[in-house]
Amino acid sequence: MTALIAILMFVAGFWTGQMTSPFALLANPALRNLSDQSIGSVGGALLPQAAMSEQDIKRLTEEWLEPSAKGDSAQELVRTLSDWGGNPQAVIEGVIDSMSDDQISALLTSLTSLDRESLDDVYDVRAYANRMAELALGDLTGEPALRDPGLPPIYFSDSPDPQRAVDENLSEFENPGRLHAILPMDDYKGDEVFVKWTRVNDQEVMLFDRYPIQAKSDYNWVYLEPREGWPSGEYSVDFYSSDEEMQPVGGGNFQVK
Repeated sequence: MTALIAILMFVAGFWTGQMTSPFALLANPALRNLSDQSIGSVGGALLPQAAMSEQDIKRLTEEWLEPSAKGDSAQELVRTLSDWGGNPQAVIEGVIDSMSDDQISALLTSLTSLDRESLDDVYDVRAYANRMAELALGDLTGEPALRDPGLPPIYFSDSPDPQRAVDENLSEFENPGRLHAILPMDDYKGDEVFVKWTRVNDQEVMLFDRYPIQAKSDYNWVYLEPREGWPSGEYSVDFYSSDEEMQPVGGGNFQVK
């Protein structure tokens, strides 16, 4: 079981970006309220138990959990998981299903801003963890990242001013610094959201975590600022409800030239 936890911690570290280079390069991302200054299920059957042999797990643990592991090792691991089951999500589901609820809760609290108190309100922590994995790994499984056209579009700006962001409605930036993704609250009444920020070109998850917001405000925003600048390419930002369903509440894409 220790080996199972170890390998899941590595994979989960990939979900949140903690085992890849971006977190080492990013200034602390933050979600701030302005008053303070349909995604489809990922397919794939569960792996047969034989595919998750102790020898396989031991080998992967030794290879990928070394202190010297570098950024692209996560991508290599995902490819290995794909070789096993055809879908990394299916492998992760198999690992999650082998863990107790307490072990899953401990893992989630160590890799995200979730705490034990908030997880006590979750009816099915196993389903919750699988939903997080589905969202975080969706870009890597080949599933199209389709958004419900009825969801509110989010706005991007170098300023947290929503009116400016709406008026300018920018989708391209050249040599930006800090960029803000501004979410219209519309019908969403939650006081927390999950945010996923992805570099589309290489499917690298730069941010995936939960943040508090002020539900009564018209807009909330998240910013991200890489210390060494933004590589050119396309970026995707998606907001999800913080309940067990983690339903999309808004999203959009932008380009860096």
